[in-house]
Amino acid sequence: MRMVLLIAATMALAGCASPSKTESWVEGNISVADAQSLADTVVRIAKQRLPPASSTITLAPTGTAASPLPEMIADGLRTSGFALAPLEPTDKAHQLRFMVSPFEGQMLLRVTVDSMTTAQIFAANANGQLVPVSPQSAQKAVGP
Repeated sequence: MRMVLLIAATMALAGCASPSKTESWVEGNISVADAQSLADTVVRIAKQRLPPASSTITLAPTGTAASPLPEMIADGLRTSGFALAPLEPTDKAHQLRFMVSPFEGQMLLRVTVDSMTTAQIFAANANGQLVPVSPQSAQKAVGP
């Protein structure tokens, strides 16, 4: 219960620290293995929200330093059957952006598909692999 409340509070406050509502964000250095774990989760969330074979997604660009994560997400979306639209959003494409940031010694992943944001906290397990340590928490945007 404490973890769910912590995620909810983080989601409420995280909008204040967001660089933009139109770009993705990766804070800090992420290893290739950690990036793959996060990319797999982003793709899984997209598949929970949208039907892959008939959905087109605009993947928001990152406004941060080079990271393997955006390309891994794009590859995973394509492999799962999603079409990717050019960077300029269109009325026909669903908008997907992600934000990764450190959180109390762990890592917070937030994924927004259109107006629905899903958050999950990750940490390294005993083998050093990045794994989810909280349930997913979803929040729908209210208003324009």
